[in-house]
Amino acid sequence: MISIKAKELYKKLDIEFDIKNIDDDWSFMNFENDFITPEFKKKYIGLVLDNAQDINKVYTATFPDKEIVQQIIDKDERDILLFSHHAMGYIASDEDFPFHDIPLSYM
Repeated sequence: MISIKAKELYKKLDIEFDIKNIDDDWSFMNFENDFITPEFKKKYIGLVLDNAQDINKVYTATFPDKEIVQQIIDKDERDILLFSHHAMGYIASDEDFPFHDIPLSYM
């Protein structure tokens, strides 16, 4: 199995996606918990959770919906990076506000 230091991967991704020059505004979402990185709370872009020293596998998704996160949890794998386009879930059938927080228990 190939593994990479998480901090090294995060740094490469930050450079590749030019995170230092991008801001977003998701301040209407509830990101106030101890799991969310301080950088994400300021810019609303980049690394959301930092809970691994090494990364052994990467999954990708557009939205980190509960079903996707649950599938990863059910595999009982460790040192996983879920790389997503958005930082919260999306429920298309919710016409009022389709974005939703990832449950705290999943973090």
